Amino acid sequence: AVYQLRTQNLKAGQPFVMNVINEGSLFRLQVAVTGPESIKTALGTVSAWRLTPTITAEQGEPAAAQDLTIWISNDARRLPVRFQAGLPVGSFTLTLSSAK
Repeated sequence: AVYQLRTQNLKAGQPFVMNVINEGSLFRLQVAVTGPESIKTALGTVSAWRLTPTITAEQGEPAAAQDLTIWISNDARRLPVRFQAGLPVGSFTLTLSSAK
């Protein structure tokens, strides 16, 4: 799904929907787009789109954790520079440390 997100023509305030199949089950991701925002990484400060997906199962009920945010750089590379998620046991943030 992240690879597909990187190919989208992103515009603030313009949500989009994509379908994902995981182990034979169909999920719908409705992605809200905001930004761009300045994100500090090991590469320096990067301008990035903030993507907030809402995940629902095929029948329309919420699926999995709903506290997920992904930042993708606002340049030709479209690097995933940060992931942030809240889980029932806590939360985590992953920030890009290098790119080659």
